[in-house]
Amino acid sequence: MRLRRFLFGVVPVLALAAGCGEAGGPFGGAGQAAPVGPRLTETTLQNVERVAAYKEGKTKPVNLWAKAWIGPGGGTLSYYGFRIVVPAGAVDKVTMFSLSLPKEGTERALAEFGPHNVKFAQPITIELPYVGTTSEGYAAGALWFDESTKLWTSVGGTLTADGQRVQAQVWHFSTYGTADRGGTMTVSGG
Repeated sequence: MRLRRFLFGVVPVLALAAGCGEAGGPFGGAGQAAPVGPRLTETTLQNVERVAAYKEGKTKPVNLWAKAWIGPGGGTLSYYGFRIVVPAGAVDKVTMFSLSLPKEGTERALAEFGPHNVKFAQPITIELPYVGTTSEGYAAGALWFDESTKLWTSVGGTLTADGQRVQAQVWHFSTYGTADRGGTMTVSGG
C-alpha cells in the first residue's frame, strides 16, 4: 500500500518537475535551463567588499535559491530580502525567474538574478536588502557585477516606500548587490 501511494503521489510530481526544465513555459519550450542551485562564490566575484555585508545575527536560509514562472501579465518573486517585480509586457511568454544566493563563504547582500541573456521589453524592478546591512543609514545604492570586466558597477537605486530595501530598474539580469555605505560610485549602465 505504501509503495502504491508513493508511485501515485511522488512519481507524477517528479515527472512534472522534469518537464519544467526549460524557461519557455512550465511544460518545456525554448529558453534558459532551470537553475540547479547557487553558483556564486566569493572567489568568482572580485571586489566583493564594495557590496554591503549583513550585520551580525543574519542567518542563511536552508535553500539558497527560489524560482517562479512569470508571464506577460507580470508578477513577483521574493526571497530572503530580495525581490523581482516584473511589470506587464516585460516578457512575451511564460519565463522562469530565479534568485540564487551565494554559497557559504560570503555574508554579502548579493544574489544572482535570472534568467540570463534575456533583454526585457520593459525595465524590471529589483529590490535588495538594506535594513540589517552595513549600508543601512547611508544613501541607497545597487551594484551590478559585470562578468566581462569582473567589476562592480553602480546602477543607482532608491529606498522602497517602507525603507526596508534598495530598489533599482534594470533591463537584464546578472549578479546584483546592495552597495556598501550607499554606493558613492558614478551611476552607469546595467
